[in-house]
Amino acid sequence: MDGSFAPLTVAAYADQAAKTDRSVEGQSLAFPLLGLFGETGSLLSALKKKQRDRASSVAYSDSVAEELGDVLWYLAAVARRGSLNLSAIAAHLYRRDEAWLNIPDETLTFEALQPHTIVRSAVPIPQFEETLLALAAEVGAMVAAHRNAALIPGGEALARRLTEVFKLLLKASREVGLT
Repeated sequence: MDGSFAPLTVAAYADQAAKTDRSVEGQSLAFPLLGLFGETGSLLSALKKKQRDRASSVAYSDSVAEELGDVLWYLAAVARRGSLNLSAIAAHLYRRDEAWLNIPDETLTFEALQPHTIVRSAVPIPQFEETLLALAAEVGAMVAAHRNAALIPGGEALARRLTEVFKLLLKASREVGLT
């Protein structure tokens, strides 16, 4: 191994995630939304267990990393099944566009989305709890909006919700020291 490292692009991640998706023809957006909701709940549960018994939750960091990854996978699935490009959502977040432009950036990396120095910690910082509660609220609002038929595949409302979830997921990752 020569030690070279190529940062993962959001587009490449979305492509790889799509290959592992076992979607069924005609399946609604509700299915991946259920997964996103459930994995967000699992992330909250991992934090709750760590707060309840710091000594017994030895696998906390690994559990949080796995759950953050699962939330990201479902975020990609919701975007794809909602006729949106995850790269366009990430680019919208990165550029801080006022209006939803739906312009993907195939070269945008996760590293570019998290340019800060990240320090990994086995103990959750206080802000992490607030970020996870905000993430849960946003995912819940997205589920409610879908239930009320307010999310149209390819539409701006879905794109904005996914952008907010992505932003909170990146923030939570930084707070626990994960890239």
